[in-house]
Amino acid sequence: MIRFGTWLVAVLSAAAGAVSAQTPLERGKYLVEGILTCGNCHTPRMQGGALDTARLHAGGPQSWETSEYKVKGANITPDRETGIGGWSANDVLRAIRDGVRPNGQQLAPQMPYGYYKIFTPADLEAVVVYVRSLPAVSGKVTASVYKVAKMHVDIPGGADQPMPESTMKDPVKRGFYLVTIGHCMECHSPRMDGRSDLTALGKGGEKFEGPWGVSVSRNITSHPVPRRLERRRDQARDHARRRQGRQEAAAADGLRLVRAHDRARPRRDRRLPADGAAFGMTALAPGGATFLRARRGLLPDLRDQLRILHGGAAERAVEPRQGSGMIFGIGLELRAAARRALRADPADTELHAGLSEMISEGSKTVTAARGIMTAFLFPFICSRNP
Repeated sequence: MIRFGTWLVAVLSAAAGAVSAQTPLERGKYLVEGILTCGNCHTPRMQGGALDTARLHAGGPQSWETSEYKVKGANITPDRETGIGGWSANDVLRAIRDGVRPNGQQLAPQMPYGYYKIFTPADLEAVVVYVRSLPAVSGKVTASVYKVAKMHVDIPGGADQPMPESTMKDPVKRGFYLVTIGHCMECHSPRMDGRSDLTALGKGGEKFEGPWGVSVSRNITSHPVPRRLERRRDQARDHARRRQGRQEAAAADGLRLVRAHDRARPRRDRRLPADGAAFGMTALAPGGATFLRARRGLLPDLRDQLRILHGGAAERAVEPRQGSGMIFGIGLELRAAARRALRADPADTELHAGLSEMISEGSKTVTAARGIMTAFLFPFICSRNP
């Protein structure tokens, strides 16, 4: 963690030190598209949540509502009808630094201008230059609703005045500057009704909802993680990694066994094409229950694959040390996936019948493979423990 922190400070320091080598337009692009993350709020998103870079900064889809305002990410391209094409350079500058529209209306502090008061004059000018250079994109956004005359604005301590250029040689102060304009603490601090708890900066705990579900910001302070929690987290990560590795190995070896057994059978008895076996093995991956529900037409093939596997196991036609373990894993995973799919759609009678057969064949496969392993291991254990 210490090495990561050192690396992060080095990267941020190098980025800040490169200012003199950049034109205002280049610097502005770096800030807006990088550390300021303006596109997270101001850019439309495609299916799945990815930013629609073809309509960069033409207005975001998210809405935020507190007791003081209800807003969406505005169109900040130079489009005169739906964006800020009618704003002067000074209008854009005042909106970023002071949070006011050209008509004097206060902007909602969902726009983190409280964190932008620390901007050096050169960086603020660079941001304005880049924003005004964007292609004009038409994108109408729902008008903001302001519920109070004056809205509360969070301003972190020490960030209420522009940072003097002379202090940027100090790596700690330069890091403070970059972390502030990147408004890291806005996400990594507890918030209530749109207000950050400035007494707990970096503590984490803010929830974010999206296509991925709900994520919670981490504690990025120097407070050590309790060893007990750290150990549990590491154990959970290692368990998940081992489980994924077992699933991938079982899928690959199981597919090899099915195809080898299928090739050895008379042609008239072959029921499963190779691609059918491949489809079947994908059910071993995470999300297998969803796969089974969506591809119910493959259930008969999967059932037949399991019959081939436990038939071979019952006939002792597999190598005990490897084949039986893989067959055991395949049966176990397919049976578990079928049970999860059954619980998800208990009222679907057609699916219920197919999944019930899957569960039955999976149980037979597990039992047959377990019999081989037991027969192989029992004499070995007895010889080691006379």
